[in-house]
Amino acid sequence: MEKRNRASGWKYAKLSGHENESIIGKLMGTDEIYKQKFLSKINCKDKEIEKIAIGGLREKDVPSVLEGVTKSKVDMHIVFTDKTQCNVSIKKSTGGQVYLISVDRFIHGFEKQYNTTIPENVKLAISLFWGSNEDTSSIVEKLRN
Repeated sequence: MEKRNRASGWKYAKLSGHENESIIGKLMGTDEIYKQKFLSKINCKDKEIEKIAIGGLREKDVPSVLEGVTKSKVDMHIVFTDKTQCNVSIKKSTGGQVYLISVDRFIHGFEKQYNTTIPENVKLAISLFWGSNEDTSSIVEKLRN
């Protein structure tokens, strides 16, 4: 296994991930057995594909619920002949890196997305679960209140 620092590791993961997306896109167009297995996995085995678009290195900016824009997380966009659509996020492995946003940003986004307010005790539980609470010495006492 090649040793990489954080920056080179991130670059390698991103580029190899996009290469993986391209390979899957090509297989969907050239390998009928692969395509049928794929469609079965996404519960669309009885559908016919009209068009496939791979996000890859040309990710588009999309509106964010947190204001501003963010990169689309769709790796493969499938349009079926019945005009239904399916967005797929492709992972190279089940053990890859996951980026978690800060607790405050998560809570802000959740509240905006669902037009609700998260109760303070739930916000505390989230910060304790994610390990971002500054005062961990009295966790049990805080949860009792």
